[in-house]
Amino acid sequence: MPRINGFTLVQLLITLAIASVLSGIALPNFSQLYAQHQATTAANELLSQLRFARTHALSQGRYVSVCAIGEQDKCGTNWARGLYAFYDDDSDGEIATADDIIRIFPRNQPNAALSLKSFPANANFINYTPLGTSMRKYSSGNLVYCPRAGQHTLGRVVIYSASGRAYLGRDKNHNGIPENGSDKDIVC
Repeated sequence: MPRINGFTLVQLLITLAIASVLSGIALPNFSQLYAQHQATTAANELLSQLRFARTHALSQGRYVSVCAIGEQDKCGTNWARGLYAFYDDDSDGEIATADDIIRIFPRNQPNAALSLKSFPANANFINYTPLGTSMRKYSSGNLVYCPRAGQHTLGRVVIYSASGRAYLGRDKNHNGIPENGSDKDIVC
């Protein structure tokens, strides 16, 4: 009698049951990993935007500021809408003409929050001198990115200093939440 190659119905059902159990365990971990990847990508984009503005100030020998996108080529207060990088020769944080805008960095994540926490506390823009430093002495702060409210472990922070240096905040105390420039956990 010839041998027939293939699976029996019982073998197929057992294989499907094992595969469904394994995928039920793995899929939540993959979705968390994907969310962390998206948050890190967004933070790296913010970091590159600040570095672009600083490099442009250095290379052009002009004052450059970064602010939140507002209405009709003006600076706004909602950083989650995106960022303008613009020439700001009087360093007042306001766009004088549309021609002064160097680059627009739109945001494509409608539910994400982005906030500026700076010193001095009333600052609503980040600026760079032709030397790449901050125009205002001792001006520093944090751009805090939160993809979802209340999920601190998915939050990221870009820290900038008066020297003009910008870098990503790290989780120094290993609790899963990155710290800001004052070594305090960020809050989403």
